[in-house]
Amino acid sequence: MNSEDLDFNGLITQMWGSEESLQSFLDSEMPELCARVCGPDAEIPRVQITYPSLKVVEQQQPPEGSGEVTHYKVESDALGYRAGRKDVPAKLFVSILHAGHKEKLREFLAYLLIFHWEALGAEGADEVDYTHSFDAIIRESSSNMSDATSKDVRSPQFLAKAAIVAREFEVPLGEFLAPKVSLNVYR
Repeated sequence: MNSEDLDFNGLITQMWGSEESLQSFLDSEMPELCARVCGPDAEIPRVQITYPSLKVVEQQQPPEGSGEVTHYKVESDALGYRAGRKDVPAKLFVSILHAGHKEKLREFLAYLLIFHWEALGAEGADEVDYTHSFDAIIRESSSNMSDATSKDVRSPQFLAKAAIVAREFEVPLGEFLAPKVSLNVYR
């Protein structure tokens, strides 16, 4: 089985009840999340659900011999941000698998909103401090990136803001910076 055979919309239906329920959640949560992360006057970005490539991590035969279990993980392009331009609003890109994790979706959105906060001018950046104690966490959470690349992607002010937001969500910083999502498919 390959990832093209998966019923991604079924995942949304299973987790949310319907695509409309997911959209309703996004419509109701994004204003509060955006204000919390970016400031009360920040323009709310749009959220686009994406269908990224998946990588098969493992295939197993269950002990009872009824079918097969395939374990997938999302490739690195699963979450993304595009800054707004004149007449084009900013956009958060969330993979279908991330959107399917109902209990963690707010965290994923908050992570992406930090990029939006920076693009809007990083209001309050003078109140957040980067400490070098973050360096070990960055190395661990960005194990597939070089130090230079991870620091290019995440500025010191981004990391300091991420530490504050992660603390508010009661999530370890390393986990917040590198959210991992996987899917087990039973056949």
